[in-house]
Amino acid sequence: MGTRSQHGGGGSWPGWAEQLPVSVVYTPFMRRIQLYLDEDIDDALSAAAARLGVSRSALVRNAVRSALDDGPEALTDPFDALVGSVDVEPDDDLDAVIYGTEL
Repeated sequence: MGTRSQHGGGGSWPGWAEQLPVSVVYTPFMRRIQLYLDEDIDDALSAAAARLGVSRSALVRNAVRSALDDGPEALTDPFDALVGSVDVEPDDDLDAVIYGTEL
């Protein structure tokens, strides 16, 4: 089994896609899992797979592998950086803040 670049596949392939195998053999070392995707993500995944001539599974495997290779910081929530960024004490009178009047 060769890669697409070895078989004359594409100048239009983005870097990693050139290294995807031409055919995939499913072995006992692969696990079958179920994913829930938003409809727009599923549509985009299908379109990208068709455009690149690879399976949706191959794209998902590569995306997960890439995210894991980038290290744990790639999987962190970007809003975590905001925690503690404001030096303000919380208001003791939440009712006044929320409802505009004191109870």
